[in-house]
Amino acid sequence: MKLETILITCYSALQTRNKWQQNQRQMIKEKVFNTYVNTVSRKLDVPREEIFTNTKKRKVVDARQLIYYLCYTRPMRITYIKDYMTRNGYEPPHSTIHYGISQVTKKIESDQDYVELIDRLK
Repeated sequence: MKLETILITCYSALQTRNKWQQNQRQMIKEKVFNTYVNTVSRKLDVPREEIFTNTKKRKVVDARQLIYYLCYTRPMRITYIKDYMTRNGYEPPHSTIHYGISQVTKKIESDQDYVELIDRLK
C-alpha cells in the first residue's frame, strides 16, 4: 500500500470518528434540551406544545426564555438551542435567544424568587 493511500485512509477514518463524536455530543445536548423543556413546562404549567408556538403570551415567553437561559448556561451553543427549537416547530432568530438570555439574567439580578425558581429547574 502506498503511503498516500494509507494517509487518505487514516484521514477518512479520523473524519468519520470526529463526525460520530459530534453526533453523540449533539444527541446528549438534545436530551438535556428536552429535559429542560419538560421541566419548565411542568413547573410553569405551560403545555409543551404551546412553548413551540408563535404566541406572545407572557407565561409562554417566560417559559421559552428560561429554556434559553438554562440551556445556554449548561453550556449549550445558541445554534444548538435554535436547532432544537426549530425541530419542535418554533424558529426563533438568534437575536431572540440572546434577548431571552439577557432578560432572565436581569431578572436573576433583581428577583431572589427567580433565582430560587432557576435553582429548582436545574
